[in-house]
Parts: sequence; structure tokens; C-alpha cells
Amino acid sequence: MEKAKINICINFTKKLPVDNLEKNISRLSVLLNKKELIKEFVQKSDRRLVVSTRDSLGEFIKSEFNCEFDSYRSPHSNKYFPHRENAKYPPSELRELEIILNKIFKEYTKLYYGNSAVPSVYVWEQGESIDNGFYCAVLIKNSLVKYKGLESGEWDSVNIVNVKFTNEKEKYTERIKATYKIYTSFIFKFKASNVNSVWSGCISRQV
Repeated sequence: MEKAKINICINFTKKLPVDNLEKNISRLSVLLNKKELIKEFVQKSDRRLVVSTRDSLGEFIKSEFNCEFDSYRSPHSNKYFPHRENAKYPPSELRELEIILNKIFKEYTKLYYGNSAVPSVYVWEQGESIDNGFYCAVLIKNSLVKYKGLESGEWDSVNIVNVKFTNEKEKYTERIKATYKIYTSFIFKFKASNVNSVWSGCISRQV
């Protein structure tokens, strides 16, 4: 029953205008009336992405995946803005992967979205060791103003990949099996030129 309440609230936020997304999440939280339900609802709700310009090496997206209280880690410099002592960082192996993925998706967004898009990729271990697997969050925000028939437009894309490793033993060999779970959601909003209306929405998928 409690899980159903959370799902109803999540589905309801997807049917309301994205301009009021944060306010709608806050208002619906009151209806749940339990701290643990509110926490789960807020964590599972899609949010509009926010871009930070604090890092001189480039813009990056602020999210729950690179957040330590009120500080956010840049995937470019691996520093927190504002600076925070004893903050959490990815292990060296995953940091190397994070650097490579940020370079790849920077080129991808240029080709697919153009120069207006900002990508950020964050990688972290699953559990106590990366031997168990890891998570990867690919975030993309694209904002346009007066472009090809658009008065304005926004596209926020969140893609989370979970990779799990298991050992499989056969008669004479042993191999590592990787299982992938992918969750994707995006929030969009656009206003066409010379049209007095705004379109917006949220969609989520998991495979």
C-alpha cells in the first residue's frame, strides 16, 4: 500500500507542468505524511538539471550523484564547489573511467545536440568494492533560445547504468559475467515561435 502511494505521487508529478516540478514534489510530500515515504518519493522523483559554472575547466551538472551536502564535485577537476573537507571521491579505477566517459559524451553531445548541451558523467562503486559492480550516471542538459522555430526549449536527460559482476564456473574455466540495468528519464519543455502555448512532460524507462 505504501509503495503504491509513492508510485501514485511520482506518476502525478509527470502529468503536471515541469515549471512547478520542485513545488509539486514538495506539496505531494505533505500528503505522504511519513519521513521514510517522503525520502523515498523525493529520491525517486525526476528533477530538472542545474548547471554549475564554478569550475574553470568547464561547466558541469549538479545532481544527487556528485553531491556532498551543499557541495558538488566537478567531473573535470574532481574538486568540490564549494570546497569540502573529507568529501567522498571515486576510487582511482573508476575515476579513470569517469574521465574517459566525460570525453566521449562531450563529443557525443556536440554531434547529437550541438554546442548548447552540457554533459556530465559520474561513476561510483556498488557496495564496499568495485568487484561487486558499479554505477554510472550520464546527465545531459540542453537549453535553446530562438532556434529553428523555437522561442525556447529545454531537455534534461538522466541515464543511470548499473553494472554487476558475477563469477561463473564451467568445467575447466572461470569467467566474469557482467549484467547491465539501464534507467533513463527525460524532462522536456519547449515553446514554438509565434504560438501562445508551451509543451512539457516527463518520461521514464527501465530495461
